[in-house]
Amino acid sequence: MSDFAERYVTVDDPLRAYDDVVEAVRLLVEQTPADRFGATTPCSDWSVRMILDHLVETLDSYGALARGVPPAEGVLASYEDPVGTFPAMAASTRAAFAVPGFLATVAPTPIGELPGKAVVQHVINELVVHGWDLARGSGRGGDVTPAYADAVLRSWQAFFADFPREELAFNFGPANPAWESAVGTDRVAAYLGRPL
Repeated sequence: MSDFAERYVTVDDPLRAYDDVVEAVRLLVEQTPADRFGATTPCSDWSVRMILDHLVETLDSYGALARGVPPAEGVLASYEDPVGTFPAMAASTRAAFAVPGFLATVAPTPIGELPGKAVVQHVINELVVHGWDLARGSGRGGDVTPAYADAVLRSWQAFFADFPREELAFNFGPANPAWESAVGTDRVAAYLGRPL
């Protein structure tokens, strides 16, 4: 495993962490009322509906990657029923991640060749921060995945150590200074530039 992957993978058991995070986010997705789909979120320029689509797309594209199909880059995918699609997509992706040998197998990803465990970590990272976006955009507070906040923060810090934030300004804003005093998933969100 590359030095980057060693630093990027911060959860001890990627599949268990995936299961825990998916369940927390599934509850958020399931409880999102349709009348909030047009609401804004802390993720710049993305509505609640766009966050829902992105959560499903993340599962869809990285499940495909685990099956040997690299993710397509481009426009955000749109799903007819992202709320209804999320559980089945999560289960399908989990099955792909659980194929014997996948966690150690190196595969091409949008940021280079990485072992499967780093792919699972990336999906966890995405679900945690966009689950937080969804909670705020749909009018809910509280910590989304407190048990994984520190690990996810360390993973994002490892990511930015190798991929400078200023080169990814279309995806990430500068860190909100509040991240240093925030706790839980709020700290992760602020580190990624979200307002608290």
